[in-house]
Amino acid sequence: MRSAYVHHYRQMLPRLLKILDFRCDSPHLAPLLSAIELLKKYADHPGSTYPTGVEVPVEGVIRNDWQTAAQSENADGVISVDRVVYEIGVLRTLREKLRC
Repeated sequence: MRSAYVHHYRQMLPRLLKILDFRCDSPHLAPLLSAIELLKKYADHPGSTYPTGVEVPVEGVIRNDWQTAAQSENADGVISVDRVVYEIGVLRTLREKLRC
């Protein structure tokens, strides 16, 4: 899944996010909307992880098993978030919520 996403689908994500506007009045979906905005903001960022200090919404956005895969802690205790895993997790959650 990761390979197909990185080599094909991820190239379309910035264009897709630019033309779609997601809105919702439900407060429990606010973290997901924040995550989508984060994807938009860093769509053209070259790094494999989000920059240190960037608040990456995880709770209520990606499932627990995806959280474990997306987050890693270095020797200094700094948590980094793998962008590819996070993006796939956010898009899976978005798909689930749009189906309702």
